[in-house]
Amino acid sequence: MGDAMARGKPDFFISYTAADRPWAEWIAVNLERAGYTTFIQAFDILPGSDFAHAMQAGVDSAKRILAVLSPAYLNSAFGESEWRVAFAEDPTGEKRLLLPVLVEPCTPPGLLKTRVYVDLTGFDETAALAKLLAAVDPDRPRPTSAPFPGAVAAEPQPQVPFPGRSTPVVLGRAADGPTASVAVEAGGDPKAVAVTVCADADASLDQVWIEVDSLPTGVGCVSGCGSLFSVPAGETVQRTIYLRAEAHAAAGAATGTVRVGGVGEPGIAASLSLAVRRPTPTGVEEVAGTVTDAATGHGLAGVRVIVADGGGHTYSVMTDDSGQFSFLNTSSMPIAAGTVRIAAVKSGFTAPLSSLTVAAGQKATDIAITMERDLVVARTGEPAALPRDELLDGPVFYVSYARSRTGAGNAAVQTFFDDLVADLDQIMAVDHGRDIGYLDGMLPAGTGWEGQLLHVLNTCQVFVALLSEAYLFRSEWCPRSWDAFGRRRTVRRDGRPGFTSGIIPVLWAPIHTGIPPRVAAVQRFTPARSVKRYEAEGLLGLQKLDKQLYQETVWSLALEIRKRTAEVRVERGSMTSTHDLRHSFRPAD
Repeated sequence: MGDAMARGKPDFFISYTAADRPWAEWIAVNLERAGYTTFIQAFDILPGSDFAHAMQAGVDSAKRILAVLSPAYLNSAFGESEWRVAFAEDPTGEKRLLLPVLVEPCTPPGLLKTRVYVDLTGFDETAALAKLLAAVDPDRPRPTSAPFPGAVAAEPQPQVPFPGRSTPVVLGRAADGPTASVAVEAGGDPKAVAVTVCADADASLDQVWIEVDSLPTGVGCVSGCGSLFSVPAGETVQRTIYLRAEAHAAAGAATGTVRVGGVGEPGIAASLSLAVRRPTPTGVEEVAGTVTDAATGHGLAGVRVIVADGGGHTYSVMTDDSGQFSFLNTSSMPIAAGTVRIAAVKSGFTAPLSSLTVAAGQKATDIAITMERDLVVARTGEPAALPRDELLDGPVFYVSYARSRTGAGNAAVQTFFDDLVADLDQIMAVDHGRDIGYLDGMLPAGTGWEGQLLHVLNTCQVFVALLSEAYLFRSEWCPRSWDAFGRRRTVRRDGRPGFTSGIIPVLWAPIHTGIPPRVAAVQRFTPARSVKRYEAEGLLGLQKLDKQLYQETVWSLALEIRKRTAEVRVERGSMTSTHDLRHSFRPAD
């Protein structure tokens, strides 16, 4: 570890991510030149040190934490763990233990959003340093000068480059100043231009103004122009103006004029060579399209669309209720140009992998994906029979649900069960005498329920779990039945590698406390349409509020059950007792 700890508690722990190291070093060096002490990973953790121990010691010992904010930092888990230390000790911000410093445009999220930050973006070094020191301690005298990195110093000393940019325009009293040049990007950040104004030794300048004219359409001065200031006799004052080009500004070269004038002065000018550049496209602007059901021609909701871009990065989105999807090029989703591959995934449907070539700066917004249903139908047109090795003496599916404390709640489950059996009866050929489905309400009075239910769980092919708060957190039999079925061996009929579960979790009622990992690990059923309403209201809500949508959802579930029975074989179980079955979905039980 470096000498930061040896000097006692550092004034600041500099929290940053690797992408912002130049800014972090510049901040640390200038704070130390101003008399503060800092702890910074780049200077204070030496080869041979234990990184985790050193960082922990630095965070614990520092009086304050200075967070170097950028999009990269906000995505860093290590950065968050560092600034949260100061936040926990000073949740109201009264002690100012956490000082955020913005070095790249971004919006602090969550708890960090309420902290006032220092914005160094768009400023030249002089202005940035002044803002930094003023923020550290508003009452501390500001240094009158600071060597700019790269300049030849009188005495050799380590130089840390200032990460910002500034284009100088020097103006004198006696003659027009020299020509300067600046390049601005259309729609980009403002560019700083430094204007130096000198006063004669025998006369001060009062109410001095700066203006810029003769600029091309769409380019203007957004800060620093028009305000009045004074220059004492014999002194030099530097002011900074900021030029910005709107997104619609035409690319090309132009010449503008920077004018400086004052009361009783005719004004002087300097020529400014200006270049407006269009941003260089770095990726595909948008990939979008529609996924449709080949059988109906309607858009398919709830389809997971996966894009692999030209750089090998993958992104995924879900289609909306009309089957549309869109990938927009953003900082969090930079879509690389080149060959873009697109896959669509939805239970009960298949679609071939598609690919297209998209150049940087272009869009591909007319992609059409058609998905075929996986339903297996016999060649005669009759419902397809179950494979013979699947004809056990148990039902095709078992409904696992949390019994309601009211008769109406249990009646709703019975209605759903009856509707599902009726739909499956139309698309599956089940031998006479075998039940299509099983619900525990079918047990005759006086029957040994444990033995009968274990027999069903050992022989059924599909386990339909009606998820609700009661199912996940109140019932002890629901996790036991899930565990009993889940212990049975499942194999794919086609012999291909991969795993398809015989468990189909169905959202019965809205869940607000989160789904336990054991249940979340199994892919939930998603209907073909109106995914948002299903996710918001559950199947029970659809049953109460929208009969047609409820019936469509039950039909989709029937198709999914038929697909599962055709894809996998769940071998007979051997459970004879419920004593060693898990009675909770919590990981510890």
